[in-house]
Amino acid sequence: MKRQIFVIVTAIILLVAVATQTIAAQSIVYGDITGDNYVSVSDVIKLLQLIASDGISELTSAQKKAMDVDCDDYVSVSDCIRMLQYIANPGSIILGPEEAQDTTITVGEVSGKAGETVTVPVSISNNTGVAGATLTITYSPKLTLTSAVSGAAFGELDFTHTEGLHNPCNLMWDSQSGEASGDGVIANLTFTIPSSAKVGEKYEVKCSYRYGDVFNDNWDDLELVIVDGAITVK
Repeated sequence: MKRQIFVIVTAIILLVAVATQTIAAQSIVYGDITGDNYVSVSDVIKLLQLIASDGISELTSAQKKAMDVDCDDYVSVSDCIRMLQYIANPGSIILGPEEAQDTTITVGEVSGKAGETVTVPVSISNNTGVAGATLTITYSPKLTLTSAVSGAAFGELDFTHTEGLHNPCNLMWDSQSGEASGDGVIANLTFTIPSSAKVGEKYEVKCSYRYGDVFNDNWDDLELVIVDGAITVK
């Protein structure tokens, strides 16, 4: 009986250990050096400081993995350059392993001061070809959406949006023939940050779609991975 209990307890411990390792692996945010769960210039500065001070060797393997955004098994200035490219155009640059080929819509992460107007890019990556799409943008009620302009990646498609730019706002692309197949910015959303906003506040900007609302030139429905964004008050 004692042997059976020992075997069961051992099995439970092993299962917990495996689950913990899986969770830890899933929690890695490539390029997030400061631990705030998104990538910004602050992460680039922190990584440069670590490289300059030879502080990389003192980090854990998980921390080193998060910093190795180009996955060459070496943390260097090239990782900083790739992070800057991602910050400048998050829809066309992938941080970390590039094996996944899912078509991804990414809402940008930007910052601005109270009362300022900022532009949030919405980008597509691993684009296999889009002939029509309807995306729904939902954002914090504290923000004011003042304009929505189609980006170059969907330049071949006709663009319209919800009249009055309501919250939520529907962005719609269509084409009589052909499709857009490039990666990059598909829309630029301009918001006004409230004048009463406080430093450190973060306002979410989310994207969603219904299956069947995004399709290619053959009328095949496409499945998208959505990465939401935000505006942080500085």
